[in-house]
Amino acid sequence: MSSFNIPDKLITTGNLAENWRIFQQSLNIYLLATGLDKAEEEWKIAILLNLIGEEGIKIYNNFSGSKTTYKEVIQLFHEYCEPKKNILHSRFLFFHRDQEIDEPFDEYMNDIIKLAKDCQFKCNDEAIRDRLVLGTSDKETQQKLVIDGDVTLEAVTTRLRMAEISRKQVAALRPIEQHNIVVNEITTKLINCKWCGKKHEANIKLCPARGKTCMKCSRKNHFASVCKSRQVKNVQQETPCNSLENNEEDNEYYCNNIQKTVSFNQHLERMHAYY
Repeated sequence: MSSFNIPDKLITTGNLAENWRIFQQSLNIYLLATGLDKAEEEWKIAILLNLIGEEGIKIYNNFSGSKTTYKEVIQLFHEYCEPKKNILHSRFLFFHRDQEIDEPFDEYMNDIIKLAKDCQFKCNDEAIRDRLVLGTSDKETQQKLVIDGDVTLEAVTTRLRMAEISRKQVAALRPIEQHNIVVNEITTKLINCKWCGKKHEANIKLCPARGKTCMKCSRKNHFASVCKSRQVKNVQQETPCNSLENNEEDNEYYCNNIQKTVSFNQHLERMHAYY
């Protein structure tokens, strides 16, 4: 006898009807497992009162009906703990029970099943199926189930449960993907390139201006938007082209501009000398 689990006492606070239902189920399992379900009526009543607790005994003492058989005592407790229900109110609670965001599907389904017990539906499975589909927070799977049409309760529970598992698996992979993105950003050093004016890796071969001709100064390997050359004015003497360095410093002088400016100044001097 001691190897069997003894039912917990009846909890008289909270949802008394549900508490009584659980206690009665546990008691029936205990009596069947121990073979006491075949005991005499008085013995079974004594077992019930021994397990139900002090609050349950107080309720028993207030019963006015016949208490000679075990079945009569069970019925008195049933009537006390589960008074006549308001079916409309029970169905109101059932049809307005939606799944909360991030609420596990199994918790939502179990609550729907509990609410359905008090609704006295003619087809309990269909009502539960409809509520699971219409109340789920998974709108994508909901739409697919509605399109599929007359699916069974078993199919609905399977698909909603599998969809939840898939979402959790995808969510578990996101931190890994985000970590890889951060690592790639750290290992790839970007620079603000002075040749093209854009941001790219610190590799001159990756510069989009490489090999291109500047539209401003006609030199290669940089764009006009970042070109630093300027026209030279009032040059007093000719400067040979080979004296200019081929670089990209801030003050660059180009051979063609210099030759044109020097030639123009010489022409003015010759005109003044003539007149």
